[in-house]
Amino acid sequence: MSDLTTDTNGFIRHNIDHLSPSSLNMSMGSLSAWCVRYLLRQRFPSGWAAERGKAVEVGVALGLFDMDRTVEECTAFALETFDNVAKIDDVLNLADGKEKARKEVEAMVPLALEELRPLGVPTAPPLGENQRKIGIDCRFRPGENGTVHILGYLDFYYAEKPLVVDLKTTGRMPSSFSQAHGIQAAIYARAMKCPVRYLYVTPKAAKWLEITEEEIEHYLEVVRDSVKRLERFLNLSNDGEQLAKSAPLDPSSFYWRGASHLLQLIS
Repeated sequence: MSDLTTDTNGFIRHNIDHLSPSSLNMSMGSLSAWCVRYLLRQRFPSGWAAERGKAVEVGVALGLFDMDRTVEECTAFALETFDNVAKIDDVLNLADGKEKARKEVEAMVPLALEELRPLGVPTAPPLGENQRKIGIDCRFRPGENGTVHILGYLDFYYAEKPLVVDLKTTGRMPSSFSQAHGIQAAIYARAMKCPVRYLYVTPKAAKWLEITEEEIEHYLEVVRDSVKRLERFLNLSNDGEQLAKSAPLDPSSFYWRGASHLLQLIS
């Protein structure tokens, strides 16, 4: 191990210039998978649930930024987006679930539009961008090198209200924020300084959840603690491969689903 000093920024040491809510949640859910993704720079295959969510968001966005579009047009655009991804065999690495996910896309777009269109047309992202970029700095220790930027992208922002809306597709309707979603919502709320509401859509129903001030403070504390721990872990070695092989591994984690070929990198 190289001579490491306590004032060295572990993120900079491993050429990590920012985190995101999803990468932070990945580090908490499967540190070994996080190491493979961000230290060994290997991409994990997507899953049908993720592609379903992307397709629904594309169709819904079409119907929000252009209110003259019919629900049928928006749904067809979402299905086209989904089908185009499904043609790429090496994207998903998962044989099961494609047809089920496609039917869910078809059912979810109309439900989401019914809930979101009454809010009006969202504020357009900056010119040349598909989504609005936001971020906060998270301090993990005092001093000049003691912060890391956490970067996120908003689904829909309504500047005149103001309000941030995030669209989530799911198979089961939640009764409250999961930790992963709570972390994401808290970061959005702190960055934008406005209410943050999540619209959860299943194939049969839609439901709103809004993060409270108490929840924001709780989840931001979780973020700070997790960032401190991750930075200390990264400072244990300059060798990303060594860290990846040392991190605890749970191969049953959903992060490893369809990614067994990457396990050989840390065996």
